[in-house]
Amino acid sequence: MAYTSVEIVVPASAALGAVVNVVAKVKNLFDRTLTITVTGLYDSTEISSFQPFWTWINPLETKSFSASFTMPNKNVRVFVGAWYLYELPDKWAIDAQSYADIALIPADGNGEPPPPDETKIPWTILALIGAAAVLGIVLVRRK
Repeated sequence: MAYTSVEIVVPASAALGAVVNVVAKVKNLFDRTLTITVTGLYDSTEISSFQPFWTWINPLETKSFSASFTMPNKNVRVFVGAWYLYELPDKWAIDAQSYADIALIPADGNGEPPPPDETKIPWTILALIGAAAVLGIVLVRRK
C-alpha cells in the first residue's frame, strides 16, 4: 500500500544551460501524519537538495518540495521519489515515485530543429561516393 502520491511539475522543454525548476507535490494518502522527504535525479545525476528537506504532512494534505538543476545538452528524464520516516532517528522508506521528460530546446531557440545546412554534403551522398571509390579501387586492382 502506498502512503503517498507524488506529482512532478517541470517544463516540457528547456534550453541548454537554463535553470530547470522541479516541484514535487506530495499527497499523504495515509490516515496519520507522515514525515516526508523527497529525492530526485535527472537521468543518473542527483538533483540538489529539495526544499524543505523534510516536513510533516497531515492526512489528505499535499505539500510541495522544490529543487533545480542546469539543463544539460540533451533531453532528460526527471525521477522523483517521496520517502517517509518509519523509525527514529533516520530510517526512511521509499514510497511513491514518478518521472517526467524534458526536451532540450535546439540552439536556434524556436523549438524546431535547425534547418539543414545546404552547404554540407549529406552523409548518404558521402557514403555513395565512398562506396564508388572502394569499388573503383577493387576494379582497378583486378585488371
